[in-house]
Order: sequence, then structure tokens, then C-alpha cells
Amino acid sequence: MSLLEAAIVKHRASLLYVALRIVKNYEDAEDALQDALLNAHLKFDTFANHAQLSTWLHSIVINAALMKYRSTHKLLEMALERIDAATYDIYPHAGPSPEQICAGRELGAFIEASMDRLPPILGDAYARHLEGYSNKESAEKFSIREEAVKARVWRARNQVQNELREKLGG
Repeated sequence: MSLLEAAIVKHRASLLYVALRIVKNYEDAEDALQDALLNAHLKFDTFANHAQLSTWLHSIVINAALMKYRSTHKLLEMALERIDAATYDIYPHAGPSPEQICAGRELGAFIEASMDRLPPILGDAYARHLEGYSNKESAEKFSIREEAVKARVWRARNQVQNELREKLGG
């Protein structure tokens, strides 16, 4: 058994758990893990011995899971856009229905409340992001690195999205 195979056997459960935490779906997590392990096998010759093999594998799994998550959500967005476009073609001059207006207001209020629950360190960075400030401008404002701003915005967006998913039952 090669070094890579031994590491995969030893760390498979934790690698699958990492993928599952990102994609939130067991089948997608397994797919992401399979893609990651294939990539690891193909790129094993580039592995630098100054890093731990388990750390290298985890980073590959994280990247594969993020790619899976993005592709899954991109397909969903495209499907929703097609539905919206089809609805517009059928009723080109129809505005939103009273139910849609009410649902939009309720959703907006929920998102606002969710943003209010964010810790200030995340909420401030996310608010500036939504207002159109660049990461560089926000980094200068908060006296931190741009990478830290990106991380804070990502964490805030992720927290708001998770609350929204819980509310919508998905």
C-alpha cells in the first residue's frame, strides 16, 4: 500500500466530513471526495514533503467540495432564471402579485433581522460589501488585511444564507 493510499484509508472519514460540512448533502459530499481523491492521485507527484499529507488532502477536498457546491447552486440559479424568464414571457406586463409583494417584504425583513444578529465584526464588513465598498477600502477602514475582509464577508454571507435555508426548510 502506497503512502497516499494509507493516508486516504486513515483520513477518509474526516475528509468526507469536511466535504459534507461544505455541500450539506451526503451524495454531493461523496462525489466531491471522489473528485478530490482522483485529483490527489493525479497530482501526488507535486506533493511537497514539507507539509503533512493529511493537510494536503484536506485542502484538495475543501476545494473539490467548494467547486461542487458552486456548480450545484449555479444550476439552481440558472433554473430559477429560466422560470422567471418563462413567467415574464407569458405575462410580459404583469407586476408582482400581492402574495409576491408580501413574501418579498417578509423575506427582506427576515434577512435584515438575520444581518442584525451577526456579530459586529462580521456585520460591519458585510454591510460595507453590500453598499459596494471594495475589500481594499474596507480593509483600510477597519485597519486589517484584505484577506480578513474577504473572510468576514464570506462568513457573514454564509451565516445569513444558512439562517435563510433553515427558514425556508431547505
